[in-house]
Amino acid sequence: MLISDRPTVQVEINIDAPRQLVWALVTDPARMGEFSPENLGGAWDDPWTGQELHAQFTSKNHWGDNEWTTTSTVVQCAEGRVFSS
Repeated sequence: MLISDRPTVQVEINIDAPRQLVWALVTDPARMGEFSPENLGGAWDDPWTGQELHAQFTSKNHWGDNEWTTTSTVVQCAEGRVFSS
């Protein structure tokens, strides 16, 4: 598979927790590193400060001795229901 193939990943899971708690965790770039062995966390890019359609955030990642950053754009955002970038 090549990057030019534009691969995607989609995951769906049911979590036994209050919806607002889960929403707060999965939509906070700074906390993403707590749930991923590759991600070191991130931050909302100016002028964005939170979850909204078209907002961008930059994350730091690592694998072995390699480190890189990625910039993501929120493409779906419905509070408490869906968040994707």
